[in-house]
Amino acid sequence: MSQKFTLAIAKGESFCNRTQEKKALSKSINHAEHTVIIAPRRYGKTSLISEVIRLNDYKHVWFDFLKAIDTADVIHVICKKLSNLIGQMTSDLNAIKGLIYKFFAHYKPEFISTIYGQSVKLSLQEKTASPEDIADLLLSIDQLAISLEIQVVIVCDEFQQMYDIDKSGVLQAAIRHAAERSERVAYIFSGSSRHMLEVLFMDKSKPLYRLCKIMKLDKIELEHYYDFIEKAAKERWGSVLPKQIMDEILVNMTELHPYYVNYLCMEIWDRYETIPSMEQVKIAWASLCEQIFPYIKEDVKGLSPNQKRVLKYLSQYPFGKTLDQTLLVEIGIRNYSSAKQALEYLKTKDLIYYSLKDNQYHIYDPLLRKYLR
Repeated sequence: MSQKFTLAIAKGESFCNRTQEKKALSKSINHAEHTVIIAPRRYGKTSLISEVIRLNDYKHVWFDFLKAIDTADVIHVICKKLSNLIGQMTSDLNAIKGLIYKFFAHYKPEFISTIYGQSVKLSLQEKTASPEDIADLLLSIDQLAISLEIQVVIVCDEFQQMYDIDKSGVLQAAIRHAAERSERVAYIFSGSSRHMLEVLFMDKSKPLYRLCKIMKLDKIELEHYYDFIEKAAKERWGSVLPKQIMDEILVNMTELHPYYVNYLCMEIWDRYETIPSMEQVKIAWASLCEQIFPYIKEDVKGLSPNQKRVLKYLSQYPFGKTLDQTLLVEIGIRNYSSAKQALEYLKTKDLIYYSLKDNQYHIYDPLLRKYLR
């Protein structure tokens, strides 16, 4: 069975390259500089963050806002996780009780002994807690980190939820207030909606405008995958895959999409006891497509006729921002405004993107494109 390829969080031997990104993110954390990681879905954002934290053994807390419904939910997540973080910042809570009482006096810290050791509980009425409480708690975590001389990472995952939950921006402003004053705490923001994250961090009207360094993840370069797959093949079969087969996997089938590279290689490595033939690779790819297409059908099902027309056309013919009448006729949409609306919606759903490399729209997902053809 394959140990190199995973659909879960990649770490250690299963983590491929991202060398420059790991260095850049580690440097930012060490300088308490904040980062927003922007990339399409399933490009490895979570794996990158997790690997950097693992390699540097940073004390950290992970806020996952995916299930949050309203501001009260967000406050609940932050309060609960920060209380847990305090206990993780040292191996000896007794030694820092004085510091905890000093920085968190307002929240009446209580030390609880369990079979797993001691933990800290803060007396905070989460249902009535305000954004000001959140800012104060975050700043207190920074004060504790300064006293302990450690770096702390606060990961705000699925942060695009703030786009709808915090329309007034009060929670975002509270986070900014704490982050701007932080000396030992670095914030990392990420999420599954590239478009919404760009709005939250690049729109001048938003509280988090220019708070962070922007890290955009692209596809892992071909030569790095060559090295990674060659090593994995030697470990599995004692020999490397022919270059023609590697090119078929990486270029023609998965198009270097990180999720599909891992998925397909996992299928191949688990299926075959000897070096696979080209035909066997194609069988594995067909099996993967069969598994993924039902999910893609669900994504397409909810689209309007015009949105489907744009996607279907883009699956074969990328085009630029100029929507002239000839192009509209080819797409099958009568007027410019309808086509523009369809394009904007598809961008907000991260189904398509505009590339500055060739000044054209493209579909992110190679299997979505394959399905539409």
